[in-house]
Amino acid sequence: DAARAREQAEREAKKQEHAERAVALARSLAALIEDMEREAEAPSADGRALDRLLQQAGTAFGQLTRVASAERDGLEARYVAARGKLVVRAQELREGEDWKRWANVPRLEALVARVEALGAQEDAAAAQKELKTLQAEWKTVGPAPKEKSEALWARFKAAGDAVYQRVQAHFSVQREARAEVLGKKEALVARAEALAVAPVGEGQPTLKERGDELKKLQAEWKAL
Repeated sequence: DAARAREQAEREAKKQEHAERAVALARSLAALIEDMEREAEAPSADGRALDRLLQQAGTAFGQLTRVASAERDGLEARYVAARGKLVVRAQELREGEDWKRWANVPRLEALVARVEALGAQEDAAAAQKELKTLQAEWKTVGPAPKEKSEALWARFKAAGDAVYQRVQAHFSVQREARAEVLGKKEALVARAEALAVAPVGEGQPTLKERGDELKKLQAEWKAL
């Protein structure tokens, strides 16, 4: 009798546990349905978020058979209705995103044309400045359809790299030229300082000769 009583108590406990889990699951599914209904009506919904919600809901409602039969039909009807609305809303958002992507294509094409035109820009500094501006604008445009985006980006990057390399080569030549001029000016400074400290006397350049030499140094400086 005691053993049978224990078995009966265990069965009742398990039955109660299953019942409590079923109630908790029903509440969870009802809350999920409310989320679906709310998101389906939201004016600023995110298409990717809706897709995730649909996937989550599909997984969750796979457990509907564990809910008490008295609540099951009502939840299923609400779920089917909410899912239908959500699918339609998600499709609308996808179509809207597609339209926005295609609307970005002319703007990206214009940027590609502008960066390609920089190849004819002779002023390296101006070309470098314009390239930075175009690169910044590209980031603000937004995505385009994949079949267009990859080709446009390849053209934009190739043209931009060509401009960058030409500009860097130009500035490299300028740096080398400046370094050469710097060396020559340092030599002129040394010669001028030597004139200033050279002793005056027999066998040394006269003041006039030093003045003439200094004028020559000044002329060379201006030429550099």
